[in-house]
Amino acid sequence: MENVQEINESINEITISFDQQTKITNEIAQAMDKASTSVSNISERINKIAKDIEEQDKQTTEISKSIQELTELAAELKKSI
Repeated sequence: MENVQEINESINEITISFDQQTKITNEIAQAMDKASTSVSNISERINKIAKDIEEQDKQTTEISKSIQELTELAAELKKSI
């Protein structure tokens, strides 16, 4: 009878350990899911910033061209006066 009790205790300890390991594994999976979502959000924000910078660069180039054209027009006006 003592062997049966020892076997039952061992089975209970294994079951408890397995349950604890399953709980920890689930917690790790949830943390990884949250981390993945965060990384995805950060990536989206970085892409938006990159697009905004690209748009600002285009606008800066257009402004620079306009300034150059105005400078040339001003020079032509000075010559004609």
